[in-house]
Amino acid sequence: MTGCGKEDDSGASGDDTSTGGGTEVVAFDIEGTAIDFATQTPAAEGLCVYATDPTEALGGGDLIILSDSTVGAGGAFTLTGITTESAFGLLILVQDCANEGTVMPSATGVAAEDYAALGDGDLLGGRSAYVLSADFQAGIDQSVAAAGGSSDILSEGALLGFVFDPSGVPVSGATVDCEGCAPIYYADTESADGLFTNAKTGVNASTDALANGLWVVPGAPIASYTCDDGANTYEPLLIGSQPGIAVFVAFYAL
Repeated sequence: MTGCGKEDDSGASGDDTSTGGGTEVVAFDIEGTAIDFATQTPAAEGLCVYATDPTEALGGGDLIILSDSTVGAGGAFTLTGITTESAFGLLILVQDCANEGTVMPSATGVAAEDYAALGDGDLLGGRSAYVLSADFQAGIDQSVAAAGGSSDILSEGALLGFVFDPSGVPVSGATVDCEGCAPIYYADTESADGLFTNAKTGVNASTDALANGLWVVPGAPIASYTCDDGANTYEPLLIGSQPGIAVFVAFYAL
């Protein structure tokens, strides 16, 4: 997927804002900031950003582009005129516009309940869309190798997730599971020996709050992912990675 041209699959024309059954079509906007995942600073200007529907992707198809724009100063972006009936949420996709190779295509989830009550012309603001740099992408593959595994997330994609407690604080000691998704790698803050290993204890077995509760699944299958930290309750996530895309999600304790 290259360029910033919007794909219109509606076949509609003019200003009709209702379906054949007379139901009003709600078109809302999303504003947010694209953030470099490694540095936690605003992403570079000029990257392409899309609002996408993952529904068909969950069945092996492609992401559907609903709106497109570019990243501006300070990482700011605005996506306008978004219409969707997706019950699986949306993905905000950020990537190089012409395959310059500076970032890996990166998609951050927007839960369906976040936009379910929006009216026509309403704004969903304050969103963060993470961007995985090419250097960090290579670092993940190197860290997987250091942990005894093998991955090529630039081609096979990856799921990168976080675990937060009810107040939004990263959680230590949480584990993630799904059918057919092993191995799952848990990050720490000591990158010298790889993101997922500790020189004293070996391969990390659970999340580390100091590393934002980050866990990674290269080539993650579409599945129901569960989280357990022995104290909190988490709703399962139906998600997975797409080939060539780093997908960011999060568990939030109830």
